[in-house]
Parts: sequence; C-alpha cells; structure tokens
Amino acid sequence: MAIQINPQEMHLLERYSSLEYFGELRDTWEKMVRHVESCLQLYSSNLEKKGCTWYLVERAQDSCETQQFEAINSAQLVRAAAGQS
Repeated sequence: MAIQINPQEMHLLERYSSLEYFGELRDTWEKMVRHVESCLQLYSSNLEKKGCTWYLVERAQDSCETQQFEAINSAQLVRAAAGQS
C-alpha cells in the first residue's frame, strides 16, 4: 500500500504549525489587545469630558453609596463608644 503525499497539505502543515507562525500570531494579538485597551481608555476619558449622563449618574451613585456606608459605620462606632463609656 503506497502512501500518497499531497504537497499542498504538507505546505499548510509546515506553515501553520511552525514556531514562526505562532510567534507572529501571538505578537499580532498582543498589538490588537493593546490597541483596543487604548481605544477604551480614550472612550472613557471622552465620556467624562462630554458629561455623559449615565456615566456621571453611575459615578455619583457609587460615591453616594460609599458616603452612606461610611456614615452608617461612623454612627455605629459612636453608638458603640457611647455604650462602652
């Protein structure tokens, strides 16, 4: 039984399983991820500058929740200190 070798298959196997190919692929993905991260950073900074309503509302809610949490904690500390003295 003779083994048939298809030159096109050999070429594709050699090309797409080589270290050079995977190195280029990895480097390309890294560049793409860095580019997308920079675009997201730029987009986020533009939201703050433009005063995008939903973005500012979410930040205000986060800030209010933090302030409420701190107020509750300080009130509990005051009560605890008054009860101990």
